[in-house]
Amino acid sequence: MKIFCIFAVHLNNFVMNKDFNPFALNSYFGSDYFCDRKNEINTLLTNIKNGNSTTIISQRRMGKTLLIQHLFNIMPSKYIGIDIDIFATTNRREFLNKLTTAIASKVPEKSSFGKKVWKFIKSLQPNISFDPLTGSPQININITTPSDNNYIESIFNFLENQPQKIVIAIDEFQQILNYPENNTDIWLRTFIQKLNNVIFIFSGSSTHLMSDLFSNPAKPFFRSTKFIFLKKIPAEEYIPFIINHFSKGKKKISEEIITEILEWTHGHTYYVQALCSRIYDMPEKVITQNLWKKAAAELLSDEESIFMKFRDLLPLKQWQLLNAIAIESKVYQPTSIDFISKYRLGSSAGIIRALNALIEKDMIYAGNDDKNKKFYAVNDVFFEKWAQWRNHL
Repeated sequence: MKIFCIFAVHLNNFVMNKDFNPFALNSYFGSDYFCDRKNEINTLLTNIKNGNSTTIISQRRMGKTLLIQHLFNIMPSKYIGIDIDIFATTNRREFLNKLTTAIASKVPEKSSFGKKVWKFIKSLQPNISFDPLTGSPQININITTPSDNNYIESIFNFLENQPQKIVIAIDEFQQILNYPENNTDIWLRTFIQKLNNVIFIFSGSSTHLMSDLFSNPAKPFFRSTKFIFLKKIPAEEYIPFIINHFSKGKKKISEEIITEILEWTHGHTYYVQALCSRIYDMPEKVITQNLWKKAAAELLSDEESIFMKFRDLLPLKQWQLLNAIAIESKVYQPTSIDFISKYRLGSSAGIIRALNALIEKDMIYAGNDDKNKKFYAVNDVFFEKWAQWRNHL
């Protein structure tokens, strides 16, 4: 674990550097660089205290991962937090390897609890390697028979019998629906519901799949958790956060400019952070309207090759619909005559098929406005702005 410790020291020194960019995108640098989410954190802590599991649902890049990392950072020491992302897993064996790797990575091997964890993991006869950069363990357990799937249940039972309370956060949980093993959700729920010492946080960005998993009375996880629907950070919290970090960097940015940035990004966490990060890296000390718009244009230019790939990879009808919805920002009636004729989209039946396909691919999402009216919008804010820029809007 020596390499990992050295990496941690370098990271800490980097954060302390006066030139450090405070607008994190995919890494958690501590409470000072984490904005708001007080209500969500309080809800999670209350649920954990009461032994209740939680389901977090949000769009992609709304800040679920950093929320979990912040929670684990401030959680009372009597709890042990373990987080895994199963988006890349394709079956139960890969789920098992992700789970055991996450446990081994989070628990120091030389601690009293760590010794028990590692003794148990080694009893499963895994292949253990170490990441050459971070020194963190990579565990691979070779499942050869269907009965070996009981390893997963054995791991949870092991954690259940420990004196410490365990909080396991599983991101992109809807991925279990794609496993070739039948009824993985039923299988997991069968033994998870028996656990009292292990508390779960399930999160995912496929809103329709996650909602169906936990809200559908026909599904095994129905009403098994409390819900958090992660929304955008309120402007009254984000504005002083941004001003404060620019000020620490000897830069000046006005509330009016930040308001424009929040409106342009729809207040979506990742895109706010990405744009602020780009602006912060500019040499100018006073942030003007022209300057933030220049930074925004640079970001869109950087992403253009990716967006053009969408056109190459998607069927023509799906690309046309995706582009049309992006240009409109929100579409309430995608099969209306006005919308179809404006963008020459063909038949309403074809639009419905294309819309459903884009939702399945998580490129389009269905939301509700302040008046609870349903609308459709693209998931990627930068794609929306790029499509509008191409059409001179």
